[in-house]
Amino acid sequence: MPSRFAVVVLSGGAVPRHMAAPAGVGLVELPPLILRDGGGLESADPAHTVEQAQAVRARLLAEAVRARPPAVVLVELFPFGRKAFAPEIVGMLEEARAQPGGPPLILSSVRDILVGRGSEQRAFDERASRLANAHFDAILVHSDPRFARLEESFDPDTPLRVPVRYTGFVTASRRAAPVRDDAEATVVVSAGGGRVGEPLLQPRSMHFHGCASAACVCA
Repeated sequence: MPSRFAVVVLSGGAVPRHMAAPAGVGLVELPPLILRDGGGLESADPAHTVEQAQAVRARLLAEAVRARPPAVVLVELFPFGRKAFAPEIVGMLEEARAQPGGPPLILSSVRDILVGRGSEQRAFDERASRLANAHFDAILVHSDPRFARLEESFDPDTPLRVPVRYTGFVTASRRAAPVRDDAEATVVVSAGGGRVGEPLLQPRSMHFHGCASAACVCA
């Protein structure tokens, strides 16, 4: 992708020091904020309070959009999650749409099955649908509709007016070689940003890939 597009990743989580962005991909690190168990935000940087971090994040997001007006803005999960970060994300989207070159294509990148919200589910879904209709051009669902459809875990009173596109799953291009009986078993685990999933990775040596990005801006 970097050979065809100029890509800038706006990272809202703490980026592991041993990980580097691929060649041709810019990285803007925002002051990291953590969602506490039970709700609420916590600053992962002792140099910032939550309020200070939020102000800096909003400024950096706006500056990134102005510095390189995007053709495409891809946002991870929001508005189907990341509720606590709504002000800064919506602010960035409004800034992107206001650029003199014209509004970009704004897309939401969504996992196949959304997290349940219990008694708050209907209100949460309604809010997400209204935000999607107001700010997004399409929803990309990383699933095969024969396996899981968005409406199976998302049921707002206000229907989505933006199109939903299913991207399918990433699979091997050829049949994997059979595993020998004496071969050591290998498991590949994806644990999101890794902070919550880290204990899952401790018992055995595993290959780990995580993503804590808030948005990807392509120009």
